[in-house]
Amino acid sequence: MLVTARQLLQFAVSLLLGSVILYWVFQDQNWEEVMHTSKKARFGWIGLSSLAGLLAHALRGYRWTLLTGAVGPKPTTVDSYHSVMVGYLANLAIPRVGEVVRCGALSRKTGLPMNSLIGTVIVERAVDVLVLLVVTLATLVLYNSLLMGPAQRLLLRLGRDSTLWVLVITGTVGGLMAYMFWRNRHRLLERMRSWKKGQKFLGLLRGLWLGLRTIRNLSHPERFWLATLGIWLGYFFMSYFCLFAFESTQALGVSEAFLVLVAGSLGFLMPVQGGIGAYHAAVSKALLLLPATGISPSEALSYATLTHAAQTLLFVVGGFISFLILAAARKKQGAS
Repeated sequence: MLVTARQLLQFAVSLLLGSVILYWVFQDQNWEEVMHTSKKARFGWIGLSSLAGLLAHALRGYRWTLLTGAVGPKPTTVDSYHSVMVGYLANLAIPRVGEVVRCGALSRKTGLPMNSLIGTVIVERAVDVLVLLVVTLATLVLYNSLLMGPAQRLLLRLGRDSTLWVLVITGTVGGLMAYMFWRNRHRLLERMRSWKKGQKFLGLLRGLWLGLRTIRNLSHPERFWLATLGIWLGYFFMSYFCLFAFESTQALGVSEAFLVLVAGSLGFLMPVQGGIGAYHAAVSKALLLLPATGISPSEALSYATLTHAAQTLLFVVGGFISFLILAAARKKQGAS
């Protein structure tokens, strides 16, 4: 497959952004302390964290099988898992391209249409964003004074009744915008259909709606939601097990693991290869926010660096193995 100029530009910009963030995170750190802390880590816990991540990725393959089976011939969980891992590997090169790559890998293996597969991935992402939002809100409640304090103090400076005014103004503007959209919805839809990017947006909405209907029409929808729960439990234990790998974080508990999970997830959402730089910044800063833990900047950065390296290694090794397995299967199919 030829690489387009746009993909090369996206690769370069993402790599530059990640490198700048990584430089900003490391510029004032004591490298000797970071390396010393990293060498003292208990790598058995990091290995256990990687196993939890591998289980989460396997469950993601199983959940995708449930969705794709509702729009065409049901693929095997193994094929779905290998396609997911190949997608993760592709994301290390160009952010977000992995979603298309994994759909292409499964389409070539099973013959399922790309449009249907992309629709199921959109649904997957929508569900995961919803779960991340719930986890983030729960974390904000757990650390209300820590995370919401600065925002609350800013509102108090603006005036005692500023919160009420903000709600009133936001509600009024939002209501007027909703009314204007509903009143002119037919004209807006016609304009969007005549606009190329508008057509793509409407196509995404249509795919999302069809995907949501797919969840409702699954023969066993409870399996989909149980798999989703399992995926996020796997992500949680990836963060939780790594806390025991370092002396400075081994006393932390479940709530701190949720904070690290949210910070790391937001870091991976940044448009950089594998969350490089963004993950380091988000996780290390989150650990330093924890009160009365005595975690130093070098220890926080060692935690972020080793956990990110473990996840990246899992993507590289697992994705490469999956790529070879799918390539061998296609070669076998072509020879038969």
